[in-house]
Amino acid sequence: MKKRILICVVILGMILVGGAAALRYQTAFRKTLITEVSSDDGKNVMKLYRIGEPEFPFGSVTCEAILFRDGKRVRSESFRMANDGKNPDESSFTVVWSDTAVTVTVHPEEADDETLVFPLE
Repeated sequence: MKKRILICVVILGMILVGGAAALRYQTAFRKTLITEVSSDDGKNVMKLYRIGEPEFPFGSVTCEAILFRDGKRVRSESFRMANDGKNPDESSFTVVWSDTAVTVTVHPEEADDETLVFPLE
C-alpha cells in the first residue's frame, strides 16, 4: 500500500514539475516571430522576435531584432518594449532599408519611439 502511494506521489510530483517548467519556458524564454522583413535585393532579412510574454499585468516584454545576411545571423540586439501588457505585432515596428544600414523603429504604446540601427557591411 505504501509503495502505491509513493508511486502516485512521485508521478504527481513529476507532472507538477513538468507543468511548471513548461509554463516558465512559455512565459520567459520562448521566442515567437513577430515579423520578418527582407531587403529589396533579398540578401538581408530582419527578423523581430518576442521573447516570453509581457510581465503581468501591464508590464513590458523583451524583444530581439536579428539581422541575417544570406541566411546567416550577422547581428542582433535585445530590447525591452513597454506596450501596456500587450504583445507587440507588426504595427509595433517600422523597418527601413538603405544602402548602408537597416533602421528598425520600435513604436511602444507607453514610451517614446526607439531606433535601432544595424550597419550593412
